[in-house]
Amino acid sequence: MIIPTLPILQYFVLRTDDDEVRRILTPVPGMLPSAWALEARRDYEIWLLAFVQARTGAELSRKLEVRDLPTARWGVSEDAKSPFVIVVACALANADAVETLRAALATGGAGRFLGMGTDAAIACSAQWRPGTGAPRVFGTDRSLLEAIHLTGPEAGPSGGLNTNIVVFDTGLDPHVVGTNRAPTIGGVAGGWAAKVQGSVITPTQPWSASAAMAGHGTMVARAAVKVAGAVKLWDVPILPPAIGNLHQFLSDAHTAYLKVLLAINLFRQSGATSDRWVLVNAWGVYDRRAEEPDIGAYTENDAPGGHFFNRLIWFANHVGLDVVFAAGNSGPFFPHWRSGPHDWGPGRGIWGANAHKRVLCVGAVRLDHIWLGYSSYGPGPKDKSGTGMLLQHKPDVCAPTDFADSQSAALRYTGTSAACGVAAGVVASLRAGHPPKGLYARRPARLRAEIRNTASLGTNVSDPALGFGVVDADRARAALA
Repeated sequence: MIIPTLPILQYFVLRTDDDEVRRILTPVPGMLPSAWALEARRDYEIWLLAFVQARTGAELSRKLEVRDLPTARWGVSEDAKSPFVIVVACALANADAVETLRAALATGGAGRFLGMGTDAAIACSAQWRPGTGAPRVFGTDRSLLEAIHLTGPEAGPSGGLNTNIVVFDTGLDPHVVGTNRAPTIGGVAGGWAAKVQGSVITPTQPWSASAAMAGHGTMVARAAVKVAGAVKLWDVPILPPAIGNLHQFLSDAHTAYLKVLLAINLFRQSGATSDRWVLVNAWGVYDRRAEEPDIGAYTENDAPGGHFFNRLIWFANHVGLDVVFAAGNSGPFFPHWRSGPHDWGPGRGIWGANAHKRVLCVGAVRLDHIWLGYSSYGPGPKDKSGTGMLLQHKPDVCAPTDFADSQSAALRYTGTSAACGVAAGVVASLRAGHPPKGLYARRPARLRAEIRNTASLGTNVSDPALGFGVVDADRARAALA
C-alpha cells in the first residue's frame, strides 16, 4: 500500500534593509497602496516564489503567500526606521526540500533569514465546522454572485423584475429590506396578515410588518434580493420563535398557504401581478418530539394519502409556483442546539416538506464552496404514505451562506436559511429571464431539474451533503433557454 505524502507547510521569516523594497511595500501613512505599488508587490512575491522554487527544485503545492509583520496593515511597522520584515508561507513536498530551502535562506539571497516554522501535516477535511468562539462569516456579499455564477442582465439591480417572492417566516421589516439596492429596490409589496403569539398564529387585519420579529425573515429576504434585485417581496409572518406544537403550527401554516394561493389566483386573473411566484420557506423541524403523539405523520408523511400540508405543497407546484425550502441546520457537525437528541446527523435532519419531491431543498456552503458541517445531511425520510411525495435524495443543491453584508458588517447571512434565500433569488432571476407565457412551458419541475443537472458536481448521483452541488445560475439559464 502506498501512503501519500502530505505537503509540509512552511513559514519563513525574512528581513531586508533594501530601501527599494521598503519604498515599494510601505505606503504613505493613511493612504491605500496605489495600483503601481500593488503591482510591484506582486512582482516581489513572484520573485520570491521563483527564488524558493529554484533553491528547492520542487513544485510547490500552493501559491506562496507574503504576510506582513508585526502589523496587519500595509507597511510593516509603526517605526519607520525598523527593518522591513515579512513572513512567507509555502507548502513543500517533502523534508528534503525543507532543508534545502533553510540552507538557501541562510545565505541571505532573499533577505536576512530570521527563522522558520512548520505546520503539522494533517489530513484535510471536506467540511467546515464553525465553532462558537470566533466569527463564523467568510467574505461579504460582494463575492456572492461570482460564487453562484450569476452574470448578465439578471445579475443587475433589476434582475428579478416582475418576479414575486413570498417569504413564509417571522415577518419582514420593509425599512431594512428596502435598503439592499436603493433606490432601485422598493420596500415590501404587501403581505397576508398574521400575529404570532408563542407557537400560535392568529389572523389579524390589516397586514403590517413587525420589526421586533423581523430579524430572521428579513435576513432571508435580503439574501434573495442580493441575488434577484428588483423582485417584489410578499410577507407571510407565520413563524414563531420556536415550534412547540408542530400539529398546531402546520394547521396555521396550511391556512396561510391556502390564503396565499387564493390571492395569487385572483392576482393572475386580474393581471395585477406577473405569473412568476417563488414561495420561500426557511424553516423546518428540529425536534420531532414537537410532533407527539403522532410522530411521523408529517415528518415521514405517515398519513392516509399523505399529510395535508405535504399535499398542499404538491398542489402549489401543480399550479406553477416554485417552492424553495431550507435543508435545516441539523447536520453531523455542530448541529443547531434545538435539534432533538435523535434528530441530527445522517438521515435525521431533513423532514416533511423540506424533503418534498416538488420543492428545491437547499443546503449550505461557504462562498468558496466548502460544505458547512451544520447543514442537514441526507438522505431524506422514507415516505410512509406510499404516495412518493417525499424523496430520500435530499438536499437537492447547496448555496452560499455565512457571509457579511458589504454595506454593514453588522448584518450577517447565516445558516441554511440564508442559503435558502440565495437559492430563491436564483430561481427568481431564472424566472425573470422568461416571458410570462413561457412559465407554463417550463414547469417548476423542469426548472428544479435543470438547477440540479447544472450544479457544480456535474453528476446524476446525489451526494448526501451537497446534493447535486452548488447552484450555477448561468449554466441553469443556458439549459432552460
